[in-house]
Amino acid sequence: MTAIPAAPPARHRLRWLGGALLLLAALWLLEPAADGVRLLGWTLPELCPHAAAGGACPGCGTTRAALSLARGDWRAAWGLQPAIFLFLGAALAPLLPLRPARGRRLATALALAGAAVALVHTFSS
Repeated sequence: MTAIPAAPPARHRLRWLGGALLLLAALWLLEPAADGVRLLGWTLPELCPHAAAGGACPGCGTTRAALSLARGDWRAAWGLQPAIFLFLGAALAPLLPLRPARGRRLATALALAGAAVALVHTFSS
C-alpha cells in the first residue's frame, strides 16, 4: 500500500485562502439586520434555539458580526460581538508563516480567548 503524499504547505494555504474568499463572497449576499439575517431582502428564520426561546447565548450576535465584518463594518461587528475578531484571528492563524504546531497552538489560544470574551460580553450586557 502506498502512502498518499501530503499537499505542499503553499498549496494548502492557497486552497484555504480560496475557500475563505468563497466564504466571504457568500457572506456578502447575506445582510445583517436588527431582526436577524436577510438574504436578497428575505428575512431568514431564526436557527438559534436560545434566541427562539427569548434568551441570549454566548454566541449571540456572532453571525451578524461576521456579516458586518464581511461588509467592512468593523464598528458594527465590535458592537454585536467583540469576540469575532479573536475568532477571525483563530481562523487566519494557520496562514501565518509559522511551524504548523505553533500555528495550531495560536489558533487554539485565540479561539479560547474568543470564547471567554463571548461569555463576558453576553453576561455583562
